Amino acid sequence: MNKTYFPGANSGRGFFSRFSGIVAPWEGGHYTYVLKGGPGVGKNTLMKKVAKHATEKGYDVEEFRCASDPSSLDAVRIVQKGVVLLDGTAPHSIDPVLPGICDEVVDLGHFKNQAEFATFKGEVEELFFKNKTHYRTAYSMLGAALSLKKEALAQAREMLDIKKLHTYLSSFFAGESSGEKRELFARSATPKGVVDYTETFLPDNTVCFSGIVGEAALCEALKLFAGKRCEVFYDFLVPECPRAIVFSKGAIALADSGDTLKRFCSGVESENIQFLLSECESLTLHACEELSKSLHTHDEIEKLYRDYVDYDRVNEESEKLIKRLKLN
Repeated sequence: MNKTYFPGANSGRGFFSRFSGIVAPWEGGHYTYVLKGGPGVGKNTLMKKVAKHATEKGYDVEEFRCASDPSSLDAVRIVQKGVVLLDGTAPHSIDPVLPGICDEVVDLGHFKNQAEFATFKGEVEELFFKNKTHYRTAYSMLGAALSLKKEALAQAREMLDIKKLHTYLSSFFAGESSGEKRELFARSATPKGVVDYTETFLPDNTVCFSGIVGEAALCEALKLFAGKRCEVFYDFLVPECPRAIVFSKGAIALADSGDTLKRFCSGVESENIQFLLSECESLTLHACEELSKSLHTHDEIEKLYRDYVDYDRVNEESEKLIKRLKLN
């Protein structure tokens, strides 16, 4: 199974990018193809085609899904080839750093009848405005949920015997190598609800915690992993709090059926914590509904663009790249 992640998330702090985690800091150099072009030009189609060819040839593939539409890709990494393809357009606009040396642009923005398409300017501007409005509303709701979640985490932490918890957690990172962290998201609020890809990458020897106490414990674990080489997958709502930490000997992660860590708690969860979490869930649900509306608007934008994209040229560029990667 290919490993799947989110390189960016719709979070309590707006769109939160962790695109720098697409390649782990301890990996060798990668060559990055930055795909450019407007809506509907074929960036996602090209990445899916490359991922399919690479998988069929037996390469390890990491897929990075789009938080605005989890059926689409933001990036693909072919591990053994040291190659990354990524969407370099908004809201995560990316440009080459050392063109021709470690990266380059692949231009898919080829149009036909451009003068005719320009007559749709007013309609396109209106759709982009509606799309932006839905995002603003969604991020307002996620921002409110962030405040409530942080308070729930603070109250959960107060229940914990931190000294005993640290003694327990210290066994997980003993003997781990020094190094940097790879940071990504495993789940995000999306137009299709909260989507979670954690199961695609967790090793078999994963220790699972559950509940808000488990989330507070993982925050403490992350402190103990400071300076250690590991992969950290953060919560989309509170993007500085982890939901999974993967290291050389295994992983610690949140799961519904995990250890409740009651032995480290001075009491039970209060009704206040339960209320805060219930409100978080409700606000997140409403945010996902707004994101669904934004996706519908985006689909309308793509419909306008599609009739004016020169797909013959796009297909030529795509086939050139696949041949260059020796995947056909």
